[in-house]
Order: sequence, then structure tokens, then C-alpha cells
Amino acid sequence: MSLRVYADGDTYYTRGLTRVGCLAWSLEGDQWVRQAGEAPAGAGEVALQDLPASLQEELLAFAARAEAMPGSGLNSPN
Repeated sequence: MSLRVYADGDTYYTRGLTRVGCLAWSLEGDQWVRQAGEAPAGAGEVALQDLPASLQEELLAFAARAEAMPGSGLNSPN
């Protein structure tokens, strides 16, 4: 997996987690919600260690689920 993360404001975009392409991650309440979406042209790349700790945890959990259950992807709950 070659995960790349981009940020535009409070929304983060990941590439490399699924075959879906780019996923947009936004915080709603205390949960990270994901949906398909392309990073805007001005979005800057962010190092994993610079992400909020809760998003780091969510991305690791998502990646582990995707590896263990390849078909789970975008439609599985967080």
C-alpha cells in the first residue's frame, strides 16, 4: 500500500487505501466520515504523523479491514 494524504481545510483526502481512488475524510461530531471524492488542485500533501491522532487511527483501521476483507471498501461502516 502506498498511502498518500492531502489536506484542504478540515477535509483530508487519501489515495492508495482502496481501488475506489480518492477518499475524502471529514470530521462529523466525533467520527471521521469518508466518501468518494477528489482532492482539490490546491490541496497540500500531509505526512501521516502530522494528521490528527483520531484520523491516523481511523486510516490504520480502514487499511487493516481492506486488507483482511478486500471487498469491504467504501460501503463498510467506520
